[in-house]
Amino acid sequence: MAPRSKPASKKPPRSKRTAAGNSKMPDMVGSAEMAKCLGVTTRRLGQLVSEGVLRKEGRGKFPLAFNVKAFIDFKVQSEVSGLAPSSADKLAQTREQALLRKMAREDREIIAMEEAMEALEDVTGEFLTTMSTLPAQITRDLEERSRIEKICDGERKRLAKSFVKTTQALQQGRRASSAQTEDDAR
Repeated sequence: MAPRSKPASKKPPRSKRTAAGNSKMPDMVGSAEMAKCLGVTTRRLGQLVSEGVLRKEGRGKFPLAFNVKAFIDFKVQSEVSGLAPSSADKLAQTREQALLRKMAREDREIIAMEEAMEALEDVTGEFLTTMSTLPAQITRDLEERSRIEKICDGERKRLAKSFVKTTQALQQGRRASSAQTEDDAR
């Protein structure tokens, strides 16, 4: 008689893959595999263990799932804390800005708004006064002087309005050129 063969199994052989198609992940991995999973060097892996971020069990064995989660939490926390400066950082930044402003004032790179306005008023007043004296300096002919005075008066009024708009623009924190741009648009 011929030896009897086993009946064919009705079930396909068991695959080592899960339902999602991924191979089953081991519970423990070596340091090289752990570093590769996390995208770090083995040296950095050792640093993370020393810092208490990751856990090592035994000689070069790492619990994979625990350490992946711990590493993700560590990275998220690092990103969040990097985005929000601490109050000490804010205070240091405020002090640095104050020191830079003080040094700029001492070097006369910046001046107080009040001082700038006084200087602007002095210059514009002197300029407008000078324009008033021009007709008498140009001619002694009264008819010609009257004609030149009318021209100078018109320009002096236009300039006075322009100076007022420039002063207002500066006081409102806008550039002086923005006042002139408004005039040009009209």
